[in-house]
Amino acid sequence: MTTARINCYQFDPPPGWEHDAITVQHTGKLAGGRFHWNADVWAIRRGGYVLNRDGQWEHEPLPSSRDDAFLARCRYPLADALRHAAREAARHYATLTSR
Repeated sequence: MTTARINCYQFDPPPGWEHDAITVQHTGKLAGGRFHWNADVWAIRRGGYVLNRDGQWEHEPLPSSRDDAFLARCRYPLADALRHAAREAARHYATLTSR
């Protein structure tokens, strides 16, 4: 039997700013570099950046360079990720349309 999973949510940007979409993507990456599909571990991404727990965008390093400190700062359970991403999308997209 095939199982379907949602692994990405996208907050659509204003017209003309499609390259600046904010997404919440399932990573399944646990501390210590272990991976598990059922892990409730999500990243908030925009381009090559991720939103950390301080509300700052930081560059997302290559997977082999993501240490436990990075994962603790930049990974969320789904409910938290969606809440933070929605807030950030409203703030960020408002600045794009006011330019």
